[in-house]
Amino acid sequence: MTNHVFKYGSLVMFTAIIILTGVLACRLAFMQETDVAYDIAGWLWSDNYGWISLNYQNPEFPESGDAKMYKVQLDSNNNLVGYGWSEYVGWVCFGFTCSSSGIGGTPSFDDGWNASYDPISKKITGWAGVVSLGGDGYLHLGSTVDSGSLANGVGQACYDCNTNNEDGALNCRTCFARVRVDGANIPDANITSTSAGSGSICFNCNGCQTSTNPLGTASRIVCNSGCTGGCKKYGTVVNGANGTILGWGWNGDVTNLVGAGWVEFNGAAEIVYPWLQTQFGSVYGSNYIRQRFEKGRNATYCIFAKDVYSFTSTNCQQPFFSDVAIAYPTFQNGVYRNALGQIDLVGLTTEYKRIGNTRYNKYDQVLNIYNNATTWKKSEVFNNSVYVINGNLTIDNGFVITNGGDGQRGNGLIVVNGDLNIKSNFGYSNGSLPDDLKKLGSVAWVVKGDVIVDPAVTQIVGAYLLLGKDNILCQAESGSSVDYPKYVANSCGVFFSNESQDQLVVLGLIIAKAFDFRRTYSKLIQGSERIIYDGRLIANPPPGLKALAENLPVIRDYQY
Repeated sequence: MTNHVFKYGSLVMFTAIIILTGVLACRLAFMQETDVAYDIAGWLWSDNYGWISLNYQNPEFPESGDAKMYKVQLDSNNNLVGYGWSEYVGWVCFGFTCSSSGIGGTPSFDDGWNASYDPISKKITGWAGVVSLGGDGYLHLGSTVDSGSLANGVGQACYDCNTNNEDGALNCRTCFARVRVDGANIPDANITSTSAGSGSICFNCNGCQTSTNPLGTASRIVCNSGCTGGCKKYGTVVNGANGTILGWGWNGDVTNLVGAGWVEFNGAAEIVYPWLQTQFGSVYGSNYIRQRFEKGRNATYCIFAKDVYSFTSTNCQQPFFSDVAIAYPTFQNGVYRNALGQIDLVGLTTEYKRIGNTRYNKYDQVLNIYNNATTWKKSEVFNNSVYVINGNLTIDNGFVITNGGDGQRGNGLIVVNGDLNIKSNFGYSNGSLPDDLKKLGSVAWVVKGDVIVDPAVTQIVGAYLLLGKDNILCQAESGSSVDYPKYVANSCGVFFSNESQDQLVVLGLIIAKAFDFRRTYSKLIQGSERIIYDGRLIANPPPGLKALAENLPVIRDYQY
């Protein structure tokens, strides 16, 4: 099951501490102006032909075309292209793809093959086609025939609804005028969900209201009049609230005897926009953890936060995660601390003694201080040492963090008293595990500023604790959404992934005051940003982080 949380568009969702160690995922329903092609996932349903898969990576039933590699995509010009697969009738082409599929001809009343999505109205128009049926396989995604204003009755299933702040009236972008099954209208008393039907589809409706069926078993939003965008006899749209595709297409010859008939899109298909993915562990938040869309979600990870909104948290009991107050680490008597633990940053970074030219902190760890460094590249085994960079630090040359040798430890701590600008990949060495976990390569970054990852960077490693500059508040860009702000880089403690079509993989964890994830990489089975908790913080804690590590969730699975 895919779970949705946190990311909306290219914007971060809240200003809070969150330790990204849970198995979580989020899809966003926000159209971005990029050259990225977004996958379409899920299935369509035809009473005559059964399931039609839109992506070979669809999980679970139905089978996805005998391992054939196919998918339908939304390209940078908002055209639907590519292939779906039916185990009964074979390939189903979309839009311009049909012109080279061998299906032949062009649909009636149209000047050529096309299938397009309007990100403003959310309408999908044009054609798809069942290739094996040739000229009888044209699948119309949107009727061109007007049906009048709610000509088929009350709008019984309404989507993308919002309240007019001036008068409190409810407006809905899309309403379906009838709910139908097997060609027959469903009586009001039998409606148990808000599934869209094959009756009229109406746009930009107002005067909507919540209605409960006569049995009191289900409520839905209905609309009686005032659809300024007009009504069509059938059609398909994207639900802007969650990216799912709704509605009905029609396939059949002129006698309606050959073809798939009604092809249902109702919520089983969706556009796969960029999403955040984390693996192994739990999620902690000092403030609200909330899904962008008011749809109940089941999380397969345990959420600890002050308020968990629109989620049912699993793998933990309600008393253990509800209304948990976890403040961001604050500076008290030389130590940063919160409910998860503490880090004695002053003791770790202050010279306590010197033997020859070697400095030591109060914990007898070797202390390396760089006062004029602008770039830095790790070139030796960390060996339980602490590195202090006074000022901004840029990593512009890739390097490998190696395990310790005989008599050496592989852990290290880097403290950056400024911003950390990452412009090159770096990672842990490959190979077998050392014979002693104390030799295992393990790094932590404590940053008194922001972490800014360059668009070209695709993999970084380590535990990142972004403390930010003292007494500096995080600020959103002017005009940015209040709930999902885009942040200003002012050294307050924000983790930025920066705009890129490439995926960013972080092996470790991140604790930050805010997250600004901007990657547009879009695939069904992997997120645009992947935070993979690899267990090194527990197995071989970097200097000063043992107390923090001991209070993290119990990890039963390691990935090195």
